[in-house]
This record gives sequence, structure tokens and C-alpha cells, in this order.
Amino acid sequence: GNDRLFKILCEALSLDELVEDSRFKTNNDRVENREILIKILEKSFLERNRDEWIEMLRGKGFPT
Repeated sequence: GNDRLFKILCEALSLDELVEDSRFKTNNDRVENREILIKILEKSFLERNRDEWIEMLRGKGFPT
């Protein structure tokens, strides 16, 4: 992924603070820290079902 899509994803998940987190600033940073990032994202994704996420992300311009 790229930085623009990561920002959209974080905003959709109400995890705006991740955009400024030095561990996730660039794609290389996110790959390096993927285990931590995956745990954070998984927790958020449990809050809605798949169809709700697809609808929300599409509405924000995120390719699904």
C-alpha cells in the first residue's frame, strides 16, 4: 500500500494517530512493524462486519 491509502484506512478505522506514528510513517516502516500494525488493525476490523467495512471504505475512495 501507499501512504495515501494508509491515511484513508486509518481515518476510516478512527485510528488517525497511526498516520503520525513513526513506526508506520512509510510503507517500509509499516512492513518492518507489520506484526504490531496487524494486531492493531485486526482489533478495529472486529467492530463491523465485512459488508459494512466495504461500504465505508468505498465511500472514502479506498479501492476494495
